[in-house]
Amino acid sequence: MQRSFGMALVAGTLTMSGCLGETLSDVGPPEVTITAPTAPTVTGNVEFAAAAVDDIGVTKVIFLVGDQVLFEDTALPWTTRWDTAARQDGQVTIRAQAFDAVGNIGNATLNLTVNNIPD
Repeated sequence: MQRSFGMALVAGTLTMSGCLGETLSDVGPPEVTITAPTAPTVTGNVEFAAAAVDDIGVTKVIFLVGDQVLFEDTALPWTTRWDTAARQDGQVTIRAQAFDAVGNIGNATLNLTVNNIPD
């Protein structure tokens, strides 16, 4: 059975209706969690990953270090690599922003310490 859908975008809300009369509305932002790195101190080249879910769907995840965009990912898995050597040692906040089809944004932040100075 093939299903057809109609969509309407009104003031940041996406409403979808199917041929069976069901209606789905997207009024809330995606839920996003930073899944890596997991250690409070990072060094070298580390994985930066997020998990993101939305009632309708996640269209992209943007990874940020401080206020600088590191990578924009438009397909699962939501992951990239981060070379901490390009950053001064010390405290840093990383962030993952998840976007849905209507532009709702979910945010997750994690405070880390960059330590590339050899012991």
